[in-house]
Amino acid sequence: MESRVGDDKYRSTLEMANDGIVVVREGRIVLANRAFREMLGLDKMDVTGATLEDVLGPLTKHLRGDHERLTDWGAAGSSTFTLEIGRTSSQRRVVEVTTGPLVYDGTPAVVAVVHDITERVRLEAAMKESELKYKTLFNSSPIAYFTLTPSGTIKQANEAAYELLKYEEGELLRRNIRTFIVRPKEGPDVIQQVLDEVMQGKMVTDIEVEVRRSDGEKRWVSVTARVLPTAGQTREIAFMASDIHRRKVAERREREERARADLYLEVMTHDLNNVNQSLMLSLELLEQTVELPERAQEMLRQTTWSIRRSARMIANMRALMTLRDSPPPKEPFDLAHALQIALDAVENDYPWKSLRLNTNIAEGRFIARAHKYLVNVFLEILHNSMLFTDEDEACVDITASLDESTDRIRVEIVDRGPGVPDGLKEAIFRRTGEPSHQDVGRGLGLTVVDNIVRDLEGRIWVEDRVPGDHTQGARFVFEVPVWRPQRELPCGCDNCIKFYTSERCLFCRPTKDIVLAVMEEMGVPRRLITFVDVDDPSTGVDPDELPMLPTVKICDTELTGLVSDDQVRTALTALVLKPCCPL
Repeated sequence: MESRVGDDKYRSTLEMANDGIVVVREGRIVLANRAFREMLGLDKMDVTGATLEDVLGPLTKHLRGDHERLTDWGAAGSSTFTLEIGRTSSQRRVVEVTTGPLVYDGTPAVVAVVHDITERVRLEAAMKESELKYKTLFNSSPIAYFTLTPSGTIKQANEAAYELLKYEEGELLRRNIRTFIVRPKEGPDVIQQVLDEVMQGKMVTDIEVEVRRSDGEKRWVSVTARVLPTAGQTREIAFMASDIHRRKVAERREREERARADLYLEVMTHDLNNVNQSLMLSLELLEQTVELPERAQEMLRQTTWSIRRSARMIANMRALMTLRDSPPPKEPFDLAHALQIALDAVENDYPWKSLRLNTNIAEGRFIARAHKYLVNVFLEILHNSMLFTDEDEACVDITASLDESTDRIRVEIVDRGPGVPDGLKEAIFRRTGEPSHQDVGRGLGLTVVDNIVRDLEGRIWVEDRVPGDHTQGARFVFEVPVWRPQRELPCGCDNCIKFYTSERCLFCRPTKDIVLAVMEEMGVPRRLITFVDVDDPSTGVDPDELPMLPTVKICDTELTGLVSDDQVRTALTALVLKPCCPL
């Protein structure tokens, strides 16, 4: 077929092409478009009449296979091949050449379309390099990595995964990850819950499970999982397992030791309390029935004092245990009632001293949202005022006031004893935690007071009675919430926040910790949250009616599963901005 490419209109069309087009006849170029010339850096030259080897540059001549392809262009009909061209190393290009026979001005010739694929080749090489790096990192990581299908089938596993589970290479593939997870006889299907959360787009971290190795040995791991970003519709899950077996063994031993210590403490507090009661009864009978000399009476008083002090220490230990394990519910508690009980106990402990008290606390005037341990707050502070006063009479002022803006009762207990130096104003409330952080050499009294006030969602601190001079006495200040009857909400709900939980729910505990932490951060009181145990039939809640567990309803916002800090913070912000929120 004869070509008409020599005509001007066809030449114009060839010049507009993005790919290089060249026509070769008897080894010489008879036509080359702009794209071809620019590809070689010869866009300002007329290459008509030049040979291909002269135009393509010396780089091509050194490539034996490419040189042979050049000389055979069009010899065997149409063909496509890849070629490296360039007059210098900096001009090197990788091109894809498609050739075919052509009749040019009545004479046989060869036409070639030259497509620059340099960038594509570079990207492919970069992808291969990246893939090699990923594969190296994947296999050299000390953490066990699995790639799973949404149903949990293993598609990939690195060397650490095979080492963790003690299987030979390839034996884990196409098996479900559940095969290797130790499922408790009672409890949730942990892996299923993890997969469900991940497929909703959430990242699951630090979920502790046991795996079973090929030899039957069990090993604790911490699981992190998330959806892998993919271009296609098939989604994959990245599943990572870190070996935490040693830590779990250490934690189990710690729990056993703590349980043993709690047992000893329970026995000690119970039995020692009985011993103290028996001793107190015997001493009281002795004091009432036997005439003793003055020296013996003094010894008897000292012994009685020591026993009372021992009993108070035991009571404080029991209070700490109760506050830690099962704090009593909050209810209306009259400050006057708590103060009177504390005054009676102090007078019994210090029969040789008198207490002159000035207070504005009257019966029914200040009702706190508290429990029976509020008595201990007054008792311990008054006890210290009596103990550290050298005079026969201790003068103490107790003033209470109600802050309507915060719904808190502020109580100030002021004495005229030796006071508290600035360096000890925080330490006196601390007798727990790291040994290096503890203020030793005293009882648990103020530590118990601090724990009680914090359990009541209040706070306590100490100041100087005379600012700047601690030797003039101390001012103990504590704040506790005032009792407010539960009012009916406009929405008809019994509370603003409802947290539906279950023992079978894997994410209930971490979600609960997140919700409570954000509530504390934002100053939202815990009284606004109600926990509903769906396992308890008396609640009347059908777990099947809930989307999943946990479910947290913060006003009209519903959060499910493992929630994030930001989700809770956003929902709580919307709650507190509502005019009906009972803050």
